[in-house]
Amino acid sequence: MNLTSSNVNSNTLLYVWIGLAVLAVIIQILMAIWVASDAKRSGKSVGWAAFVAIPALGLIGLFIYIIVPGGPTPEEIERQRMMSSMQQQLAQSQAEIARAREEADRKVAEMANRAPLTAPAINKGTMIINAVPSRVVNLTQFGGKNHGMNFSLAMKGPDGSLKRNRIGRNASCELSFPEDNNMSGEHCMLLEDQDTQKVSVIDLGSANGTILERGEEKGRINKKTVLEDGDYLVLGETRLKIMIIEPQESPEHLPDFNG
Repeated sequence: MNLTSSNVNSNTLLYVWIGLAVLAVIIQILMAIWVASDAKRSGKSVGWAAFVAIPALGLIGLFIYIIVPGGPTPEEIERQRMMSSMQQQLAQSQAEIARAREEADRKVAEMANRAPLTAPAINKGTMIINAVPSRVVNLTQFGGKNHGMNFSLAMKGPDGSLKRNRIGRNASCELSFPEDNNMSGEHCMLLEDQDTQKVSVIDLGSANGTILERGEEKGRINKKTVLEDGDYLVLGETRLKIMIIEPQESPEHLPDFNG
């Protein structure tokens, strides 16, 4: 009877030790799983999970793992990668803008040194032989594909009547620039004031306005404005330099070369 009771107690103690061992293993596994998931969030090595899962050394491993500082998380690494990529793209864009600006400056310099072109007969004012003296406005284009081209507009007709010289994109204008899409169909008008005998410019309600440059001054005109030699008119993308040629009276008596 005593032997049987001793065997029962021994078996019970064995089961208890087995249960404790199983519980310890489960606790070790749970700690390893927690360490692995936490390591992914904190940027630490997932290899700590294997060290924590070692029997008897797991608690030491867990303590060491807790005091070890974490590294960058996957989200932070991805954010840093995106920032580096954006900085590289920005640097490339700035370099391309600088190259484009240098190329534009080079083309402008080439056009500025280009010899003046001969204007085609699109200026209706040059097609009229004036029977009476008239002021003539000479316009020289600066920039654009027609850089250096000269145009002339007479301020009076053959009968001495004052002319209204329209400048615009339409072919019906006295001076037409069909290639300039930023110029209005009828952009502005040049005319001679009958009272002051001065050449003036009037904006015809253009979309982008008529810009007058005089020395260091530059502004948009909103009323009839007298022009001076050396002024510039900016109409859309077209820039014109003004030169006013005063009329010369014909001599009353011409020399007789017939003897």
